Formats: sequence, structure tokens, C-alpha cells
Amino acid sequence: MNNIYQRLNDKICKERFEMKDKMTNQTISGGFIFLIGMAMFTLLGGNYKKPILFGSIYIIAIIIQLFLMKKIRKGDRSTENKKWVNRAFIFLVITCWVSIFIGLKLLGNLNILWILILFFVGLHFLFFIPANENKKWQAQVIFVILLTVNTLLGLCLYSNQIETIFIIDGLIKMGYGAYMVKPLIKLIVRICHE
Repeated sequence: MNNIYQRLNDKICKERFEMKDKMTNQTISGGFIFLIGMAMFTLLGGNYKKPILFGSIYIIAIIIQLFLMKKIRKGDRSTENKKWVNRAFIFLVITCWVSIFIGLKLLGNLNILWILILFFVGLHFLFFIPANENKKWQAQVIFVILLTVNTLLGLCLYSNQIETIFIIDGLIKMGYGAYMVKPLIKLIVRICHE
């Protein structure tokens, strides 16, 4: 009986180790991006004018991401990683303020404000390629291109149809987020079927 218990315990410990091994920065960030993609749909129906639900989901997702990064991710962050993450954050803060100034102060257009913010959010993902020494950098470049093209087309062609931009942005983020967490999902499925 002890032998069976020991084998079962060993298997559980091994699976936990494999699970933790799969919890890389990219996997955790993929989950975050997926959640934000889902949150984009809360902006539909005019809710982008008062994005309280979107903001709440965004803040909760960031807290979860930071907790997971600190507690269960594999490996320590390098100095280079921290530098690029800080650059991404600084870029995002500055460009969001510029977007607010241009969108609201100069143009007085909430749609343009949202399009500019989504444009700069898309560009800020480029900083994470060197930050994570990203092995999937090609996918991340495609992700940034899709987000950028969506916002530029939105700005040029359908800025009055802001909800179309939100839907496409949300779908792109959900697709990329799912792609980033795919290794972890495969491991969970394999463990459940054994």
C-alpha cells in the first residue's frame, strides 16, 4: 500500500515540476493577453465611453500576472529583461498621455483616443521580444503587425465604427494569448488523460 502511495505521490510531484517548468514569462503573459482580449468585448455597446468594467478586468489581470510572475514562473529575470520591460512601460505611459492630449485636447474625439491607445499598446509589444529573448519572436512580430494594421485601418477607414476595431483587436489578442499558453494547455490535457 505504501508503495502505491509513494508512486502516486512521485507522479504528482513530477507533474507539478513539469507544470512549473512550463510556466515561463511567455506563458503567463499569454494568459494575460488572452484575458485582455476578452476584456475588449466589454467595451462594446458604447461602454468605451465609461470603461469601468474593462479597467477593472485590466487591473485584476495585471495583479494576477504580477503574482504569477513572482510566485511560480520558471527562472529569475535578467537585468536585460528588466531593462526592456521598464522601457516598454515608459513607452506605454508616455504614448498614452500623448494619445489623451491628441485625442481629447486637440481633436476632441474619443474614438481617435481609443485608436491611438490601441496603436501604441500594439507597438509596445515589440519591447518584449528582446526582453524575453523570445523564441517565438516571429509570432510576436506578426501579432504586432496585426494589431497595428487593425488600428491604422481603423484610423483611416472606419474610425466612426470603433466597435469593429475593438472586436478585431480582442480576437487578435485572444488568438495570440492562446498560442502563447498552448504548451501549458497541452501539458494539462496530457496529465488529465493519464
